[in-house]
Amino acid sequence: MVGHVSDFGLAKLLSNNNSGLSRSKSGSTTIGFKGTIGYAPPEYGMELAISKQGDVYSYGILVLEMFSGKRPTNEMFKDGLNLHNFVKRALPEGVFSVLDPLLVREETGAVPVTAQEEGGMNGIEEIVETSDNNSSGSEENVLTETEKKCVISVLETGVACSMGSANQRPNIADVLRKLVVVREALLADSIR
Repeated sequence: MVGHVSDFGLAKLLSNNNSGLSRSKSGSTTIGFKGTIGYAPPEYGMELAISKQGDVYSYGILVLEMFSGKRPTNEMFKDGLNLHNFVKRALPEGVFSVLDPLLVREETGAVPVTAQEEGGMNGIEEIVETSDNNSSGSEENVLTETEKKCVISVLETGVACSMGSANQRPNIADVLRKLVVVREALLADSIR
C-alpha cells in the first residue's frame, strides 16, 4: 500500500476552435517513448500519439498492482505472461490466487507464503492460516460474499482498462460509474 507516481495525465487536452479540434499550445510530440515501462500502454512503444485511452491503461495497471501486490515489471512476468494476463486468467474463481495477502492479513491472522516455498509454481502467493480465527483455513471465508464480488469487480475493471488495444478499453467515465457501484455495495454491506 505504498503510493507511486504514475503516468496519468500524459494525454493533452485538445481545444475546440472554429476549424475543429487542434492541439493546445503546450501539445506534446510523439517522438520517443512516453511513460514508464510497465505502466505505459503498448501503443506508446509504437510511437503513436498519447491519448486518454493511454491514461486508462495506466490506471488499469495501477489497480491490478494495488490489488495483486505485484508490479508490472515483476520477474515472474516473462514468456508472454504479464500482470494483465496473470489477473485475467484467475478471475473470477481464482481471485484469491492473485489477491495480495496483505489485504486480508489483519482480519484473519494469515501470512503470505510464496507457492515456490511450498513447492508450487511461478511464485504465486497463497495465504496460509496461522491462527484459529478461521477454522476451515479457506481463503473464501476471509471476505464476505459482497466483499468478494466487489474485489472481483474491481479486478475485472483493472483488466478491462489494461487491454492491449486502445479501442477495447472502457471510457474512464464508465469506469468511474462501476467503481461508484462497488463503493455503494461495500457501504451497504458494512451497514448491515
